[in-house]
Amino acid sequence: MRKRYSYEEYIKAMELLRHIGTRKASRILGIPRSTLINWRRGQKPWQAKWTPKPTKELAYILGTLMGDAYLTRFKPNYQYDIRLAAKDRDFVDEFNRCLAVVLGRKPNKIIYDKRRGLWVARYGSKAFYQWFVSLDMDSLKRYVEHDEENVVFFLRGLFDSDGSITVNKERSLYKVKFSNTNLKLLHYVKMLLRNYFGIEALGPKIEKLRGGVSVKRSGEVITRRRDLYKIEIVGKHNVSTYLENIGFTIWRKQRYRSEI
Repeated sequence: MRKRYSYEEYIKAMELLRHIGTRKASRILGIPRSTLINWRRGQKPWQAKWTPKPTKELAYILGTLMGDAYLTRFKPNYQYDIRLAAKDRDFVDEFNRCLAVVLGRKPNKIIYDKRRGLWVARYGSKAFYQWFVSLDMDSLKRYVEHDEENVVFFLRGLFDSDGSITVNKERSLYKVKFSNTNLKLLHYVKMLLRNYFGIEALGPKIEKLRGGVSVKRSGEVITRRRDLYKIEIVGKHNVSTYLENIGFTIWRKQRYRSEI
């Protein structure tokens, strides 16, 4: 099977080929010389036909893809989809807008799935799909920590997807929670909150153990295959700082800013 090379491998190879020949570059990179010759002649791998740029819109999409949004590949016709299905129209609108900017297209029409009671935004892009699945936590940082605005949009995408807020003035209860199965991601989020906004989050700690069940809006029963962890931003000052500097796209969550 022919190997697929990531966008980062292509960029590294093209930079190296500016200084040395294909034979030597092939030995250094472990990429066949024939492939390097084709790249130098102008042929690009699928991943390089769309070029990721560290923008706030891409940062938001990355956040949602680590939460509610997802990628799907349909083998019969090799269709590569990026989708978000959610009950909050404002969340789906923002995802739709950002992904259109990222892919350099006009925004797609959002549809309403009556059976599930969800708004759905969907795009197709093989290049984006293959680029995203090649990312790891280290390569992700280049697009998230490009500047503070990118950090804001990345965190907002995450918290729009897997975040919740609780405000009860009578009990002096102020809390923003973020839940995810990726423990490494939670530690990263905690670091971003502290280093960029001075927000100290508690955790991570177990929220739900694998093996438990949950019921979707459609009635489908899902068995958790991984442990679910959470971090929490607690206290009036910390929650107010979060809402002022990062916040939610979703109005039913962001509305608490005016109440604190």
